[in-house]
Amino acid sequence: QALLLAGPAGIGKAAIADWLVARFDVGAHVLLIEPEKGKASIGVEAVRQLAHFVSLRLSSDKPVSRIARIDNAHLLTIEAQNAMLKTLEEPPAGTLLLLTSSQQESLLTTVRSRLQVLEVKKPALADLQTALPAGKDTAAMLALSGGLPGLAFALAHDDTDHPLANAAMLARELLQA
Repeated sequence: QALLLAGPAGIGKAAIADWLVARFDVGAHVLLIEPEKGKASIGVEAVRQLAHFVSLRLSSDKPVSRIARIDNAHLLTIEAQNAMLKTLEEPPAGTLLLLTSSQQESLLTTVRSRLQVLEVKKPALADLQTALPAGKDTAAMLALSGGLPGLAFALAHDDTDHPLANAAMLARELLQA
């Protein structure tokens, strides 16, 4: 009931999380927790919001009827991680806790022990190349992205919201030079 998508920045953890949320089709019953703009961490208040969200009763016979997603879970403060332990130990039925992290070692051992960890690995370059849009300089995108799907897609789609957007913009400039 608690899954950690772990892997380097740009590997595509957020895309996998988006896909999982869509696949479970829980409608509006999704809570996204991430650092607030201008803050470098996720504090206890966000975990209180999580506890409230999972405490709400839902009438559904689906195996998963709500998803609480924590992006960049490694940014949870120690206090927030400790506050989250009870929710991780006893999530309500029908609740999926979905965390992403590029630094899973920053999570407390007690938190990690309650998560099923899915290591997101780089796909084969040939698979990634076929997934990129035709007509683009895919060889250069793959080289500049180091084979990281998230960065390769950011390069291909001019995605300025991607966490590696600055790197993507710099790479785009190098491609055009």
